Amino acid sequence: MDSASLTLDTAVESSILQIGDRHSVPHVGLLSGQKVITTAGQIPVEAVESGTRLLTFDGGYQPVTDVRRERLPLGASVMVVPKGVFGNQGEILMLPEQDVIFDLDMSAEAFVDPFAMIRASDLSGHWGIKPRVVLEPLLSTQILFAQDEVLRTSVAAMFHCPQAVGAEVMLDQRQAA
Repeated sequence: MDSASLTLDTAVESSILQIGDRHSVPHVGLLSGQKVITTAGQIPVEAVESGTRLLTFDGGYQPVTDVRRERLPLGASVMVVPKGVFGNQGEILMLPEQDVIFDLDMSAEAFVDPFAMIRASDLSGHWGIKPRVVLEPLLSTQILFAQDEVLRTSVAAMFHCPQAVGAEVMLDQRQAA
């Protein structure tokens, strides 16, 4: 096994989260250009509104309970996923703190589950994924559901979306600190 594999194994082991675990997430959301799957087909994440039914991993189509949008400040860091890494047609930008779920052969061997949930920043250096400084305005869309959900998108990777109430509690705790 080469050192790159050992590093990825370590990243997976240190970043695996059980869906539904409460953890502090400083900032999550999908960035402009990501496509999500509705009952009517794919739409840009910027078009999602409360009530939009989105395709989730376990729950089928679930209604969005809240949507929060925020412009990222210039100079903020995002993760760049090169074309093809997650079956994506072009480059994808992700927030470093966003939890990403994808099928990983070694995940099934190590954890008896073929899916791994890894924070995007922990993927830096693997498959050409790297950080980039934001030089132009980007919109982040945080999608909240009645319960924690794993959102399917137009690419092979899926994204963890927190429960609406839990997200508000986490945001309140962060603001109090």
